[in-house]
Order: sequence, then C-alpha cells, then structure tokens
Amino acid sequence: LDEGYEFVFTNIAMKQASMMDTTKTSQFLVFEEFMSTSATSFEKFSREVNDLISLLPSIRGKIEVSILHPEHIEASSRSPVPVLVMSWK
Repeated sequence: LDEGYEFVFTNIAMKQASMMDTTKTSQFLVFEEFMSTSATSFEKFSREVNDLISLLPSIRGKIEVSILHPEHIEASSRSPVPVLVMSWK
C-alpha cells in the first residue's frame, strides 16, 4: 500500500515540476503489480488519495481522482488492469 501512495505522489510531484500549467491534463497510473487486485480495495485507496490531496494546499481542488478496474460495475469504468486516473482541473 505504501508503494501505491509513493507512486501517486511521486507522479504528482513530477507533473508539477515538469509543467508550469497542469490544467486540463490527465494522468493514467497503471497499478498492475503492486496493489490489491480487488475493485473495492482499489476504490478505497483512491478515496484515501483524494483525502490526502485535499490536505495539501498546493494541489487541493486541482486534481480529481477516479479509477478504472476490470471488476468495475459500470462498463465505461472497466479496464484490463487497475488504473488510477488523475484529472487536473
């Protein structure tokens, strides 16, 4: 689980460092090997990421987190592997 948080927040830091304007872009982070394969666990992880983002003033309200998962109930949110989608506002 710690690896998952590290992966997400390292990507956020790299995105902020590499772009002056991060608005209206999306990142797709593939979690194929080091996270739980359960859809509910992955959804819980994404909610926790959202909670952590809301605590950081520099990115609060700037990133919307969603997931794609093979077991997702909605067909439009399915993917072959778990993917965390970060949409920058």
